[in-house]
Amino acid sequence: MRRIAKVAIGIPVYNGENYLGETLGQLLRQTYEDFEIIVSDNCSTDRTAELCRDYGAKDDRILYTRTERNIGGSPNFNRVFQLARSPYFTWKAHDDCSQATYLEKCVAVLDDDPGLVLSHTASLTIDDLGKPLPFDTRVGRYIYNPGGYEVPPDTIHIAEGPDPVARFTEFLDESYFGMHMYGVMRAEALATTALFRSYMPCERALLSEMALIGRFRTLDEQLFSRRVHAKAACFMSEPERWEYEDTSNTPYNHTFPRLRAFLSSPWRSNAINHRQRLRCLRRAVVAAGKSKAARLARRLAPRHAPPERKTVYQ
Repeated sequence: MRRIAKVAIGIPVYNGENYLGETLGQLLRQTYEDFEIIVSDNCSTDRTAELCRDYGAKDDRILYTRTERNIGGSPNFNRVFQLARSPYFTWKAHDDCSQATYLEKCVAVLDDDPGLVLSHTASLTIDDLGKPLPFDTRVGRYIYNPGGYEVPPDTIHIAEGPDPVARFTEFLDESYFGMHMYGVMRAEALATTALFRSYMPCERALLSEMALIGRFRTLDEQLFSRRVHAKAACFMSEPERWEYEDTSNTPYNHTFPRLRAFLSSPWRSNAINHRQRLRCLRRAVVAAGKSKAARLARRLAPRHAPPERKTVYQ
């Protein structure tokens, strides 16, 4: 029987040979060593399996698993958590990077404060080659080339206050990129959420549920890097995204999925009282109305106006 490590690192992956080896190598060099890496290979057709087996032969902290069929992106994220047994859990994408002290710093934060449910660090945004993306101060966005795509900056400090309703409300802001989904979480709290729903982006809905349970803490050190590259999911078309997220014969109901998620999170939460629940519901409805109005205004804008540069992952 495998020993239960204090931290489980879950890597859901599909055809990740481009960066998986680099990511595994960085994780195995963490200064905090009481962890295991659980890889859920979603029926990859490239060298993903070979890479995992090669690294696993050198370090028994890697557990490689493979699905019998492609189950979709969100179900694979959920699967890798369901395979974990550790008290702390963190997702890691196959193409992101973690500095050697990332786990050590995040675990220490959770150990020191039982009121926290998630710890993370500030993020660096990098390109295909691992170089930092240039930041355009005029628009307040990183610019990914080729194509000139705008990438929203990471919100460093979020959901850190004492009021669960206020913490929930912070995730209604559509400009938030959702990078705290890669933070270190208390598995007991995460298990009470609906986890990932089958649409993109669904990170904010999950994080809003976690925020109702407890506070987040984000260190100012940039010990995590999110990679934006040509094959990233954020560059998929709308139909490609739906297919990526849900491959079942009974797909997720796509009618107002984000609003449904933000309404269901407080409704099903046992961490807040009825009055707090109603406050969350009202704020979710108001935020949804403002979002729809803003999108309608953009559609009705004069045609001679200059076209907006595309923003990824929103």
